[in-house]
Amino acid sequence: MPTLKHYSEHPAGIFAMARLSQAAYECAHFRDVETDTEAMTILGGLSVRGTEADLRDIREDLRVGMRCRDDAYIHAGFLESAEVLLPFAQHYVKVWGSPIDLTGHSLGGAVATVLAFLMPVGDVRSLTTFGAPRAGDAAFCAEVARRCPSIVRVTNAADVVSTVPWAVTGYQHLGHRLYLTEEGHWWNPTIWERAWMRLFSGHTPLGAHSIKTYCDRLQKFGF
Repeated sequence: MPTLKHYSEHPAGIFAMARLSQAAYECAHFRDVETDTEAMTILGGLSVRGTEADLRDIREDLRVGMRCRDDAYIHAGFLESAEVLLPFAQHYVKVWGSPIDLTGHSLGGAVATVLAFLMPVGDVRSLTTFGAPRAGDAAFCAEVARRCPSIVRVTNAADVVSTVPWAVTGYQHLGHRLYLTEEGHWWNPTIWERAWMRLFSGHTPLGAHSIKTYCDRLQKFGF
């Protein structure tokens, strides 16, 4: 488990990472056409652009098998994008001169998670994802946690993207969880608390997945 004990200890600020994830939809400092991978950097942060268009498009992107790398099984599509992005990220670490903060919304959060797996120990200060799907198995999650001291995944109550691929297929989540509803926020809630809050989420699944909804709720609760 990462060393972060509470969201207030986040080294970069969770709301700042949400805004950076939002900005990645508007600006790109890295672009790979073949894998449709884009990323932007600012002030020691690197954000991978995600997918907001349609839940059907997201489901299609998730219909990919796993690849084995360094004894861990990882979603093949996310791994391919992260491998393409890796040289750019390593160059940015050198330019910035200290460990960087990785973030991303939706599929961008999953690619950022795999990128944390690929980068050398000491290059990543924090990993923050918003509405991200699972990206790999237990061995993958353990290695990311070893490499990155602060990991937070933020999810809206009705956001179905964060529930896939299903855990029964071998995929797992990692890090501390910040759970958002219209009424409040919870740090590492139990499965029963999440089920109860999902009933009062106040958004449709697609609306709950929007990065704007994430930013609005975080701002509302003073992050």
